Amino acid sequence: MELFNYRGALEINRARIQHLDTLKLNFTNKSVLETGCGGKGDITRYLLSKNAIVTLNDYRQENIMSLMNALQRRLEFNTWDLNKPLMLKNDKKFDIIICYGTLYHLNKPADAIHHLSQSCNEFIVLSTCTNGQNDRSINVTKEDIGANNQAGDGFGCRPGRLFLYETLRNNFNYVYCVKTQPRHEDFPLKFPTNTNPYARNVMIGSHIRLENDLLTEEFISEFTYNK
Repeated sequence: MELFNYRGALEINRARIQHLDTLKLNFTNKSVLETGCGGKGDITRYLLSKNAIVTLNDYRQENIMSLMNALQRRLEFNTWDLNKPLMLKNDKKFDIIICYGTLYHLNKPADAIHHLSQSCNEFIVLSTCTNGQNDRSINVTKEDIGANNQAGDGFGCRPGRLFLYETLRNNFNYVYCVKTQPRHEDFPLKFPTNTNPYARNVMIGSHIRLENDLLTEEFISEFTYNK
């Protein structure tokens, strides 16, 4: 699991968690699907600390086993390919989906967002690498199928931000840009950008209205770092 646990991965997870915490979302007793959950479980630990009922998802079962070993705790899990329809247990949806660093390892991001929206009662928090542009492109890319933190079928994507915003809009009642970005160099404060090779961004798709000063339904391209 060294690819998940090198210093850079731990630093970005720390920034993600600090940012997520500023949003003051209610996870208490909520069923939460955490996608692409490989590593030592930094985000999983955060969700559990907020009394969420967490289900783990990763394409590779060995990633999930390693995570639960690190947690010294067994959780519900699945190995769904998010490019395909999800096999919900007894058709029971999750309240919330946390999709951090997963979408860009998929080559059918529109299908994935649709499948996730159909499996969600409340909202999805989506954080992904983009192509740095405010466009509608998908940009399928080849990834190392042998690496445990890369696409399971060898192909990912680097979508444009308008593609993300409009695809969420097509699948949820509300779409929110988050006015702040995690305090990390991979999350630029202005788009478009041609200087950041990762150019990550956070958006929320929701079936319910969220009242939060840090969220806007407007498509914005300039941000501040979370405090």
